[in-house]
Amino acid sequence: MLDIARSSRWPSKYTARTLGHPYLDAWRGREDELAAAPHAQQAYQEAVVRGEIPSMPRWESEAIDLIDDPPSAFDLVGTLTAQAEEALSRAGRRG
Repeated sequence: MLDIARSSRWPSKYTARTLGHPYLDAWRGREDELAAAPHAQQAYQEAVVRGEIPSMPRWESEAIDLIDDPPSAFDLVGTLTAQAEEALSRAGRRG
């Protein structure tokens, strides 16, 4: 949809996943209608210029939709710290 809105000629075989984006969310599932609506493409460009919507979405991995229970920052830092300590401990035993 972003390629349609931006009149980009990016090859359609190269798809991408993004987090929510106000413009894309409004047109999701209506790509043919968007392609046939030059006023919608103009509205996208104008909204970007006014700073009402970001010019680009946040690109994400193919697995982004598999995350359904993100941890809190506190829990994540604790987990990462423990994993780093374990990895460093293993690395020290090799030498």
